[in-house]
Amino acid sequence: MIHQGEHSIYQHHKECRHIGYGSTGGLTDQRILRLWYDYNDWGYGGALVTLRGYFYSPSTGHSYQRYFVSAGYNDTVSFTTLDNIGSGATNVEWTGSTVASGEIYYRDLICDIPAYIHISAEIEVVTYPAITTDLNNVENYKIWIG
Repeated sequence: MIHQGEHSIYQHHKECRHIGYGSTGGLTDQRILRLWYDYNDWGYGGALVTLRGYFYSPSTGHSYQRYFVSAGYNDTVSFTTLDNIGSGATNVEWTGSTVASGEIYYRDLICDIPAYIHISAEIEVVTYPAITTDLNNVENYKIWIG
C-alpha cells in the first residue's frame, strides 16, 4: 500500500502460473490462491481469477473461465462467475475457513482438473490484500499466489 497524505492507494498486481495437468485420472483440490482476512474487523480482500485450459496441447480444445472472489469480515465470502466458456477446470470453489492466528482466518480457492487438461491461472489483485510468498502467513489481508 502507498500512503499519500490522508489517502491510501492500493497497488494493482497480476500474477500468472500453471495450476496443473490432469493426466489420466485428473487432479482434485488444486490450490489456486490463499486469502487471509480478519474475522472481526471490517474489510474484504479480493481477486479477479482467470483460468485458461487446453486439451493435450495449446492447439486443441480451449476453455476460458473468469471469476471475482473475495473474503473478509464475519467470514463472508463472495464468488461471482463472470465467464465460463468450454470445458476447463471444475468445482472451482472456496474451502472452509481455517484459523491462522487469533482472529486471522484464511480460505483457499481450489479447483479440480479433468483428465488430459492443462490449466493455468492469471490472478489479478484488484482490491486490498498485499501479496505474500509465505503459505504459512498469519497476517491480516494477504494473498498467496502459488
